[in-house]
Amino acid sequence: MTFFNKLFQEILGCNKKSNFEDKGLLLKENIKHSQIFLNNYNEWLGKEMHHDILQYFYQLWAHILKHKAAEVNLYLHESNLSNGFYFRAETRWNSEDYCFFIHYITEKLQARNYTLNHATREVIEEGGLLKTIELFYLKPSLEFRKTAPFEQFFGNIEIQHRMVNGETTIVKLVANTYSDRRYKKAYDFEDLMNFIFVL
Repeated sequence: MTFFNKLFQEILGCNKKSNFEDKGLLLKENIKHSQIFLNNYNEWLGKEMHHDILQYFYQLWAHILKHKAAEVNLYLHESNLSNGFYFRAETRWNSEDYCFFIHYITEKLQARNYTLNHATREVIEEGGLLKTIELFYLKPSLEFRKTAPFEQFFGNIEIQHRMVNGETTIVKLVANTYSDRRYKKAYDFEDLMNFIFVL
């Protein structure tokens, strides 16, 4: 395991255990978007405000493919069965933009035969700061689990949205795949990145 991959796991929680365990949760709830959120999201989408963020991060991704050691605001995690990225929030977008961006990704995946298995929000107070982590976990629809070998598409996908005092700090996405005979070969992670970021 490379130093960065170890750091990715330890700091951002690639394991299944919540980083907020044993820290005194103030709130833990399922996320169910209100009609107001959905109306605002549709307005954001209708004004094509998603184009800017998608194009920006696709440019970062394309740059990393050409220059592996490039220092840009997109950090990759790569292993045989788990691949992902995270980026730190930039001031050109606010927390609402990032919420809509994540909702856009989940909608695209659901249109590609994925099911939103669960979506949760946890809030703690630590060091005078209000820290929030939103987790979205998507899996291929059950209809593709009827007969082996099962279709896994891009794998099981976990998206994390981290905020401090209501402001986004980090967005992370990880795709976890299986290698045993019960599953078909997963699509390449590069295919997932193109699927998400290409308009």
